[in-house]
Amino acid sequence: MKFIHMCTITNNNKHDQLSEQEANTETTVNIGNFISSTNSSVTISNSSFNGIPSGEFKITPDGKIIGDINKDLLAQTFITEHGYWVFKDSKKRVDKYLELCIKEIRSFYKRFYKLLED
Repeated sequence: MKFIHMCTITNNNKHDQLSEQEANTETTVNIGNFISSTNSSVTISNSSFNGIPSGEFKITPDGKIIGDINKDLLAQTFITEHGYWVFKDSKKRVDKYLELCIKEIRSFYKRFYKLLED
């Protein structure tokens, strides 16, 4: 059934109108093994990690650290950004859709050739 849905979407894009896409970004802030935050807002106050006082700070959804973070924790901080495309109307990831298409096409041709061999 996914294969039929995939073919319908492909035909609509090919013959009628291309689906609009937009670029999105995931920003992940990792502070050692203390915290990992992806596109979310986190406030840290009066805590410690492995005996290191954290300080008082906030992580914003776009990966900025605002406030007074302990310098030892800041030294363990890594911020990564991962870009990807989504279909504008559904917000579904284009790469995941294409992976599904490949999987469904492989499944289809394996079943098809098996029918031919029988």
